[in-house]
Amino acid sequence: MRDRPRRRPGPGAATVGELDASTTAAPAARLALTIAAGIGLHNFAEGLAIGSSAAAGDLSLALLLVIGFGLHDATEGFGIAAGQAAAVLTQQEALLPSGSVSTYT
Repeated sequence: MRDRPRRRPGPGAATVGELDASTTAAPAARLALTIAAGIGLHNFAEGLAIGSSAAAGDLSLALLLVIGFGLHDATEGFGIAAGQAAAVLTQQEALLPSGSVSTYT
């Protein structure tokens, strides 16, 4: 009987080695991802405020909110950047949480 070739796991599948405790993210990287997730949820509410004012036809208020929230959100990036600076991340891992902030602003 011939041995079947071993199939590789598909996208999104984890192997036992990947679940080993030694391969988990550093605490600073986890903190950066947690901050990015919180900012993403926070930005959803800001988007609702901007969308509501634009839908109501008050474009001057919408523009004011866009500028104000943009300045406000720029400072939130420091929380993510601090965690990334303390962690040793690949370029792709470092850009992942930043993408959630940049999609809003």
